[in-house]
Amino acid sequence: MKHVKNITNSDNSKRIEKYVKELADLEGKCRLIRSRDWAIPYLERVYELHTNWKKKGLGKQRRMDLIPLVFGKKTVRKDKKLLHVIIACTSKEKPKTKSRWVGALLAARAKNIAPEGIKNFLLKENMGGIAGRAAEYAELRKAKKRGKRNKSGKAGKLSVK
Repeated sequence: MKHVKNITNSDNSKRIEKYVKELADLEGKCRLIRSRDWAIPYLERVYELHTNWKKKGLGKQRRMDLIPLVFGKKTVRKDKKLLHVIIACTSKEKPKTKSRWVGALLAARAKNIAPEGIKNFLLKENMGGIAGRAAEYAELRKAKKRGKRNKSGKAGKLSVK
C-alpha cells in the first residue's frame, strides 16, 4: 500500500515562493544578456515548469496558489491562464511584452511542443520570433471562436431551398 505524503499549505506556499524567486532571478540574469533573444532561457524555464505542473494535474491548484502573490485580494478573471499568472508574478517586463510571451508559449502548448523544443519553436526561421508566434496563437483563437459561432444556432447555417 502506498503512503500519500501529506503536504501542508505552508509547505505548498514555500514551494511556490521558491519557484517564483527562482524564475524572477533567472529573468534578472537573462535581462543582463542584452541580446535580441535575451528572454528565451527564462521562457524555456517557465514553459518547462508549466508543462510539469499540467502533467501532474497541478495546474489549477498552482494557479490558485500564485494568484494571491500576484494580484493580492483583487478578483481575477476565471479564464486567466496559468502561464499568464506565472509570468505576471515573476517578470518585471511591460504588460504588452508579457502578453506577447504568453501568446507565444500558448501557441507552443496548442501545438504540443515539448519543453526541450521550445527554443527551436520560438526562434524558427521565417516565423517572426516570439511576436510571430504570439500572432499565430491569436489567429488560432480567432479561428476557434469563429468555429464555435458557426456551429450553434441557425444564423451560422446556410439554407438551400
